[in-house]
Amino acid sequence: TDVWMLNLDTYQYKDSKSVGGSMTALTAKTYSGNVSFSAVATETSAVVTITKKADTTPPPVPNVLPVAQWNSPNMVILGPGGEDADTAVVGFEAQIDGAVQTLKASDIDGWMPTYLSPFVAPKTFYLRDLPEGSYTFAMRAIDIVGNKSDWSSSQKVVIDRAHPVVTNSFVVSNANANEVTVAWKGATDAGAGICQVNVVDEDGLVIQASSAKNAPAFKLASGVALTGTAQVFDCVGNGQSGDLSITNTFVAADKSSKTGKWSAAGAAYGAGAIKCVGKCTASLTVAGKNEVLVGTGAATVAVGNKTVATIADSKVAKLRIGATVDVGSKKVVRISGSNFVLIGLASVTSTLGTLKEIERAPAITDPSLSDEKQAKLAKLGFRAEDFSQEWTVLPMGGGTKLDDPSLDLCNGTYLSEKERVERRQVAATKVGSTFAFLSTEVVKYSSVAAATAAQKELVKVVAQCQSEKGYKDATGALIPYDFKTLKNIPAGVVNDGNRVFVHTVIDSGERARTLLGFYQFSGDTFTGLYVVSADGYTDAQVAKWLKVAVTMAQRLQAKN
Repeated sequence: TDVWMLNLDTYQYKDSKSVGGSMTALTAKTYSGNVSFSAVATETSAVVTITKKADTTPPPVPNVLPVAQWNSPNMVILGPGGEDADTAVVGFEAQIDGAVQTLKASDIDGWMPTYLSPFVAPKTFYLRDLPEGSYTFAMRAIDIVGNKSDWSSSQKVVIDRAHPVVTNSFVVSNANANEVTVAWKGATDAGAGICQVNVVDEDGLVIQASSAKNAPAFKLASGVALTGTAQVFDCVGNGQSGDLSITNTFVAADKSSKTGKWSAAGAAYGAGAIKCVGKCTASLTVAGKNEVLVGTGAATVAVGNKTVATIADSKVAKLRIGATVDVGSKKVVRISGSNFVLIGLASVTSTLGTLKEIERAPAITDPSLSDEKQAKLAKLGFRAEDFSQEWTVLPMGGGTKLDDPSLDLCNGTYLSEKERVERRQVAATKVGSTFAFLSTEVVKYSSVAAATAAQKELVKVVAQCQSEKGYKDATGALIPYDFKTLKNIPAGVVNDGNRVFVHTVIDSGERARTLLGFYQFSGDTFTGLYVVSADGYTDAQVAKWLKVAVTMAQRLQAKN
């Protein structure tokens, strides 16, 4: 009884203050005006008449999301605003290349009763329920009494149920003395096309990513392996996953033994490339299969006294693979010619483990990003795309407000807290995470001076905490802090005067936990990276999170 009475007259769910109806009047109507009630009361009985207007109003046109956003089979392709004003949407029809057909209307996954839908789950439509193929698509909604909406705007769609084809095929696409870029020629999809490729580490951090449609590329530091789990998704979310390892060697041309006149080739080719003027020879010692990387000009390639390849002439000033040679055990490779550019010899070896089919998860909505200030702060800390899809990155409870402290290390006093004007703290979580706490925090202060003061306060508190080996709580008991020395701070973090980095064990016994805290300041803004574990960290793990601190610094400094 309460349900229909709450809807009488001017009561609105969205604003409980706007109640204007009466629960004792002899006449009433629902807020929509479609149902009215009248009563005739006597001393012993009452006769109530209920009158309902015929519903002839069609539901709104479905708000179909742009095809570019269709990236998971399990995502809803309808945006907000499609609710029927009088009854409810119960079905959908599609126009596929002009032909009308019924679509499957589904309950919302994970639906739970709400005050607006207390009994029956609202209907929606999932990408997985569209027929496979390439066609022009439009959609309309049908309400419970059969009214049909107008058609949505037509879109050209490609629905592909097959998973990408993934093979262990990589080629060098660029190289210099510091870095080798490899293209994954073996990641293809004949249907929707490749849209996202990630390589993630054992914790689920994305260490390389590409959204290229063809031959996604990875950058490898010269001589450093890329190892992780590869995730290859097509544009509608079908995926393949497997362990991947890519190793590389690169011998720059300027490291060769040379005859003739050579000079630096210039910025177009990167460090280590050289240009021959007249007739020249360059000799490099390598092993195994190597790509001979050249630019303009023509040359021949010899191993020992035997010519094994001829490089055709080119006038285009960019890197190309002139030849591929497999020398087996270590041998000297000689490149000879006139007026040509030699970049070097690159070797790439890759292994790809057993593949398994996966599906891309729907993106998790973060309502806080509708706030312009929060959207700006969100660019500086953790982002959802920093992690594999098993992780969720969302604001903590109260993480978008100033109620909770930002600087609370060692229970110090931070007067700068009152100078904060904006704050965003997010937590990265997943089922089975090995971290007790994994979070970033971004704070904007009232001025550069206020941010500078905050950094100085933090330095002072940490120094005292180190000296006293912890702090005393309200009872006078010492909460121990065991600070470790952070070694090999990488280039790319903010300078020493604008940062505080700590590696410390907090408390003891069962309450002990290890904190990696990276506090970085630039201008009027601070970013904190907090990594807490009950088990401590190896040197390799510390080095990994220091690299993440570099990423945070790059985002922070790019803001300015």
